[in-house]
Amino acid sequence: MASSHARLEILERNGSRLRSALVQHQHLVSTVGQNNIRKVKTVTLLLPILVRTPSGGPTRGRHPCPIRTFELPALENVTIAQLTAANFYRCIHSDPALQLVESTNTGPPNTPPPTQVSRFPALKTLICKRVDFQSTIPIDSFVDFLIMRYEMGGEIETLVLDGCVNLPVGDVKRLDKVVVDVEFYTDEPPCDECGASGCPYCDY
Repeated sequence: MASSHARLEILERNGSRLRSALVQHQHLVSTVGQNNIRKVKTVTLLLPILVRTPSGGPTRGRHPCPIRTFELPALENVTIAQLTAANFYRCIHSDPALQLVESTNTGPPNTPPPTQVSRFPALKTLICKRVDFQSTIPIDSFVDFLIMRYEMGGEIETLVLDGCVNLPVGDVKRLDKVVVDVEFYTDEPPCDECGASGCPYCDY
């Protein structure tokens, strides 16, 4: 079943082309191999996972998934769904560089502060499918996160919002101000240019 797998686009060793692979999420690293997983550019996460940090400490989740951020330095495109959004966001949001921006604590003496993001540093496109922007990823936190990623050299250039929940047009406009390319899709039926205030088709 497709929903029980993570879809990866893996760069061939010679760098000339991409090949697709369907890999069981529980055995992601062991199946793909350490050498190839560092070349992964696209990952689709559909099931609850456990994203591990470089120190090996897991975030909270129901199903362990041996994805470590330092193993995915080439990752450019990520698709998250409602079941996977919280763990992924918790991991990427806790990047040491972003935590430094949010905190007045400069860290241990004689330790240079990070100057750029270290978790998924190549990430350019984030696709959110049916993510709840109230209970799963609070919109205010998400906007601040996108701004901090930009300031620390990890700008997310394309944000796709597909059937997301608790995401009024006003919040989409906020996101549009901090991301170069925002694509917004809703399950609401077309309005036929009703002109009503707050209509996602007329206002956006």
